[in-house]
Parts: sequence; C-alpha cells; structure tokens
Amino acid sequence: MEHRNTNRTLMRGLDLLRAVSSTDMPTVTNLAKLTGLPKSTTSRFLAVLVQEGYLRIDVDQRFCLAPKVLELGFSALQGLGVSEVVAAPLQDIADVCNGAANLGELDGTDVIMIARRTARTQRERFYSMNIHIGTRLPALYTATGRVLLAQQPAVLQQALDRCEQDRLTPTSTVDRAVLTAQVEEGGITGAIRIRNELAPGFGAVAIAVQINPQRTIALSGSYLLADHDEGIEDRVEAMLRTQAPTIASLMSVHGSLPAARK
Repeated sequence: MEHRNTNRTLMRGLDLLRAVSSTDMPTVTNLAKLTGLPKSTTSRFLAVLVQEGYLRIDVDQRFCLAPKVLELGFSALQGLGVSEVVAAPLQDIADVCNGAANLGELDGTDVIMIARRTARTQRERFYSMNIHIGTRLPALYTATGRVLLAQQPAVLQQALDRCEQDRLTPTSTVDRAVLTAQVEEGGITGAIRIRNELAPGFGAVAIAVQINPQRTIALSGSYLLADHDEGIEDRVEAMLRTQAPTIASLMSVHGSLPAARK
C-alpha cells in the first residue's frame, strides 16, 4: 500500500509539471482542472514544487517552470540534440571569437548554461574548462549572469552579498561598488564585458535576448585574451547583436529549449 501511495504521489507531481509546461502561466484553478485533482490537493503539491525549486510563482499567483527543472533533463536534451535548434548561429559566434558561444538563464544568484558551442579549432582548450549544457556558475562572475542581473536589482543585491564566497579566481572583482557599477552600466548599454573573472586569461561579452514577455536569456561569446587584439570585444558584441534576432526567432518558433518563464 505504501508503494502504491508513493507512486501515486509521484505521478501527481509529474502531472502538475507537465500541465505547467504545456500552459501559459496557469493558476491553481487552471491546474486543478487540467489534472483532475481537487484544488486543495493541487495547492499542496504546487507549494512543495515551489519550495523545492521546480516551479516559480509570480505576484498574480501564476506558475511557471523554474530552471531547476532543466537540470533534470539536460543529459537527455543533449542526447536528443535539442540545442541543435540554435547550433548554427552559436557556431558562427564561437568561430568569430575563436572560443565559445553560450546561452544562459538566471536561476537565483546562479546562471545555468542552456546551450553552448565551441570554435572548431579550440574545442580541446575550452573543454578543459568543464563548462557544458547544465553547468551552474555564479552569475556575478560571468558575462551571461551579469547582463541578466542588470534586470534583476533584488537578485543583484543577493549576488553581491555572496561575492566573496562565489569568486572564481584571485583576479575576480569583490569590490561591491565596482561590481554594482559594472552591472548597472551593462543595464544601460545592453552589453556586459568581462576579463579574468571566470578564469585567468579569458574574456567574454554578453547581451540580453528577449524570447517572449516572460523570458529573457543571455547570449555570450568567450575567448582567450591572448589570441586577440583590443578590438575583439567590439567584434564579438557586434556579432552577438547580429545573431540575437535569429536565436530569439528560432527559440520562439521551435520552443525546443526549455523555458523558465519569470
């Protein structure tokens, strides 16, 4: 009997996740109707899923998937080639950088890599960094994270509170005033440029890309500073801005990369 109850509980949780995934920002009432569960039961299960970080709830009491759900399926997504949807524009960016191109999404004070491509000539060097689809990094010390933190002032303050413990290298900036100014400037210009923050000798540029009104992700290009002249940041930013509309369109049409709508 206990085994049967456990299975039923699991199935109800999965049913709710599927219902949230297939519906645009549903309410408790919407989800109760979709799953056939009593409203009180639906509320109880939703509260647990929010508490565990698999769902988010907004001020209007509407639910959406949270990035933690993405971590459960990233291995399967890689096997299915889901990120192939945006492979071509990301590869173009990576080749211009002679480095890597990434899509990242904010989850609390971290950023999760949801798609990545490396330059054909640099794959061995960049694989050594052990960054792949599903990797979670401190948002404050990546270009992808900072450009998204610029749109989330409250989360930025939380990240600043963690800057000492989250720093990734001896050269990572820990001065709160400097970090705040850099992020705020990125919010104004629409782009973030970093050097020696994620790893010594590496630089990156990132911009924000709006997929729909509920979802904004970051697009970045990273590279070895020693491989380029001072103009690399301008060239990468120009390439990112050129490819951003294509990536937004592909993700909107295909809907293949999982959404973590705010």
